[in-house]
Amino acid sequence: MKLASDRNFPNPVVGDSVRVQVPDVDRGKTDARSILACVMEVTTDDLFKLGTRNGILKQLYARSQFQLCHERFLEVRDISSEVVLLQE
Repeated sequence: MKLASDRNFPNPVVGDSVRVQVPDVDRGKTDARSILACVMEVTTDDLFKLGTRNGILKQLYARSQFQLCHERFLEVRDISSEVVLLQE
């Protein structure tokens, strides 16, 4: 099962751009369905710390909770050091 998951969700490296879905309960009708983020750090448990232009997301994400972008839209140096709350 782990091998199948690794094939479907390749691991990003620090600096890769990813797209994170925003839960329906956390957004209004006119809010975006997803946000662009950058991988800031990979923990030893294979969890990922993500950051946006507005700040660092509070929770750690598993690989199946975001989609890897083919291009780099954000760089680590573009990330604000503030903590932003986005929960699933």
